[in-house]
Order: sequence, then structure tokens, then C-alpha cells
Amino acid sequence: PPYINAVPLIDIIRSVKNIKSTSSVTVLNAYNKLINELGTEFDVIIEVPIEEIKKLDEGVATVIEAIRENKVEYTPGGGGIYGQIQFSV
Repeated sequence: PPYINAVPLIDIIRSVKNIKSTSSVTVLNAYNKLINELGTEFDVIIEVPIEEIKKLDEGVATVIEAIRENKVEYTPGGGGIYGQIQFSV
């Protein structure tokens, strides 16, 4: 099977909403809404049709689509700095 590059859903939401913390109420509410409506995190990132995700959050759907199409760049972290994801959408 092909290798799947996956980004944690919570990080996708945080990035789309331009919020620094993954524990922010806004991020957690958006995460819970997607999971409650669409299934597991794996389902949302890999399997749920993009059109279904767009019904709940268009920005998140756009980034997930870019991830599925390998239109993202990863900058590795190091020295106490987390890696970064750049979305080419």
C-alpha cells in the first residue's frame, strides 16, 4: 500500500484558524464537531469525502485535500522547535 503522510487533525484545525494552541476552546470545539459528525480522526483525514468535510468547515477541508494530494511541505523541527507544515493551497 502507498505511504500516507498524515497531519494530526487538531494541528490542521489550529493552523486553519490561525490559533497557536491546540488546547484552545475554538480548536477543540471544531475538532469535536468534525469527529462527532464524520467519524474517527483517521476517517476525516483519509477517507471522508472532501465535500462532506466542506459542509462543516471549508478551510479544514481545503487543507485535508492538499494533504491527500501531497501539496504540502514539511519543515523539520529541532533544537526545541516543532516542525512546521506549509500548505500550498
